[in-house]
Amino acid sequence: MQINLLIDLSHRFKKESGLSSNIEKRYPMQKLIIIGLTILFVWLALTLTVEMPGPMKMTSMGPADAPQKALIIYDPDPFYNLDEQVCKAVAEGLADQRIQSTIATVESAPTIQEGQFDIVVVCANTYHWRPDWTISQYLRNQTALKGQRVIAITLGPGSTYSSQKALERLLAKKQTYVIGSRSFWLIRPNDESRENEKNIQVARSQAKAWAQELVGKT
Repeated sequence: MQINLLIDLSHRFKKESGLSSNIEKRYPMQKLIIIGLTILFVWLALTLTVEMPGPMKMTSMGPADAPQKALIIYDPDPFYNLDEQVCKAVAEGLADQRIQSTIATVESAPTIQEGQFDIVVVCANTYHWRPDWTISQYLRNQTALKGQRVIAITLGPGSTYSSQKALERLLAKKQTYVIGSRSFWLIRPNDESRENEKNIQVARSQAKAWAQELVGKT
């Protein structure tokens, strides 16, 4: 009985004071704020995850007695390995032209010395319409890129125009000699006439053929 009386008095107080209606008005706003903060937290977490430097990894491809050497650098995406597959495909194309390639993640890549490599291949992932932070910072830290022959590769789900242009501007500031710049996509068809094939396999075959073509011209 006393409990019912207290509940009744509480309802009357809320009704007379307008407290109940104020809470109801504020609740949707609080809910929106919580949702917004959750989305922001997830976005920040994903950004930090993909932008953090990946693990150390290095391998060589091509004839050991090749007269020319290439360095292929990338920072691995934590979710998809399109970058690694494209880099290996480029190395295969260069090997066909008797060029030995060192494929290295940024964490393993050496500081480039003048005349050390005949070609440097830069493979950048796209995050927020820009090349990834790790590869960009690696390039900014290099002091011997002037005149270096460079192949620039930009990767992304499908929208890479702004990222590719940003990478090209960065390489221009370092006064490199870009012999080719191209994008390959994870989701957007790399070749609409080959939609029956896996898109990554199409990217691999295109990257290999493109590398052969570029080196054959220079």
